[in-house]
Amino acid sequence: IDLFVKDECWCCISKLDGNINKKPPQSEPSTAPEMSLSQVSPTLAPSTSVHLDGSHTYIPTHRPTKGSHAPTNEKNPVPEPPKQEDVRRNNDIFDALLAITNESVLVDTTTFQNAAYRWLIDEDPMKMEAYDAGLYQRYSLIALFASTYGARWRKKNSWLTGSSECEWFGITCKWTLASGSSLVLSNPGLDDDDGLFPPVNRAVVSIKLPDNKLSGSLVDEIGILTSLVSIDLQ
Repeated sequence: IDLFVKDECWCCISKLDGNINKKPPQSEPSTAPEMSLSQVSPTLAPSTSVHLDGSHTYIPTHRPTKGSHAPTNEKNPVPEPPKQEDVRRNNDIFDALLAITNESVLVDTTTFQNAAYRWLIDEDPMKMEAYDAGLYQRYSLIALFASTYGARWRKKNSWLTGSSECEWFGITCKWTLASGSSLVLSNPGLDDDDGLFPPVNRAVVSIKLPDNKLSGSLVDEIGILTSLVSIDLQ
């Protein structure tokens, strides 16, 4: 039996008798409403991720479930899983910061605290650990940088670099040395590897950034700088 289309109808011809018979009638079409792609896979509103350079990244709220993978190609490669040591370090720092920042604030990608946390774990060349003595004050200063839009400051020498936060522009620290004596220095340039004045601890005692185009607001985390005696941000 051969099939062909005639007058927009499916027909069949029997090679044996040459009779033409119409194809049996089809079942009634479904009356169920058609479902659009937007109904199958709704588009959710994106969230915003704050960056220290003042920019924002829009992150889709709809994320792939566990075990799913994006197609592998040059434009959308599957990211490599993080190393176990990196995961351990990130989690340790996160847990340590919970002592001074509420968890709901720390995980919210729209907050300055989250931007500071992400800089510490992903971009800070110092690669601090959760047990490092200067973790809290470095984090709080980065949160201050973010909340006052540091990318727009007139001067920000050494900020967001791997140098000690005590060497950042406008920051003065009190250094406690191994001998038990202390020094109050601005941008001291002390290096643990020199062996000359190996500091045991460093504490911010002054923040002076006047006439530096600061805007925005102060974060609560500045309150953990218990040695801070002077601050000028006007």
